[in-house]
Amino acid sequence: MTVDKRLVDLLLGNLGNEKPVEPPPYAMGSIFGSLAPSSGLPVTPAVRPEPVKRMAYFAFDFDDVIRVNNVRQTGKIGFRVMPRSRGFLDRSVWESRNINTAPGLKQLMQGAMKFSSVVWVLIGTNTWFSRWVRYEIALAIINERGLFAVDLNSINHNHRKTPDPLGVNPLNFMGVRKDESGAWHLVERVPVEIDDGNVAFTWQWYEDYQPRVPRPKVVPDTNAGIIIPLSAYTKRYNFMPDVGSKNIGSWLDLAASEVGR
Repeated sequence: MTVDKRLVDLLLGNLGNEKPVEPPPYAMGSIFGSLAPSSGLPVTPAVRPEPVKRMAYFAFDFDDVIRVNNVRQTGKIGFRVMPRSRGFLDRSVWESRNINTAPGLKQLMQGAMKFSSVVWVLIGTNTWFSRWVRYEIALAIINERGLFAVDLNSINHNHRKTPDPLGVNPLNFMGVRKDESGAWHLVERVPVEIDDGNVAFTWQWYEDYQPRVPRPKVVPDTNAGIIIPLSAYTKRYNFMPDVGSKNIGSWLDLAASEVGR
């Protein structure tokens, strides 16, 4: 996948790439209100939920599949590895069936989501730009699944043997908004070209799903018109510094317990 260098420069230069990014309050026309503040919730809870077997869904960009495989091999996921381990699903299962139309791929992802309790967003360099990662995030909200993000770029690259700068959090680009009737809808943050060829970002209704959605259980109720990026109330971990090989099962259990799964 090719990403416009201007977008990368804007994100990495103006917003920063080594910590979660809080999007500025851009609006599309006048239909959107101001940005909700970050929750300030702690990443590590005082009491962790009891571990149970849960199926997880991986959302990731296929440029990062080698690092994703490192996560899969941690010993916390595959059913054959540990008695109390977790299973996982991801889009590669469905794409291996040569489903290459948008409606067909969406249908198969929707089916996979029925068997999952949690969606893990695995963040690489270009994950924020992927339409299908955004759709998988949307499905987590639509189906009231747990949701959290894990940075992959701290894992050494398979050829260079070094880590890369952290990617931008895709959850900064997906959000929810309550309308005047009290219904909640998905919104997304997209790049737009402005004067002199410069690029900025603006919020708009989410293109791939327009019906109302449940308010995410981790998001507090708010006034109509307020945009709440999912990153504000969704935890983000860094695989190597946060010892994902040891803690990833607890991250999964916490995200599932937050939504009652």
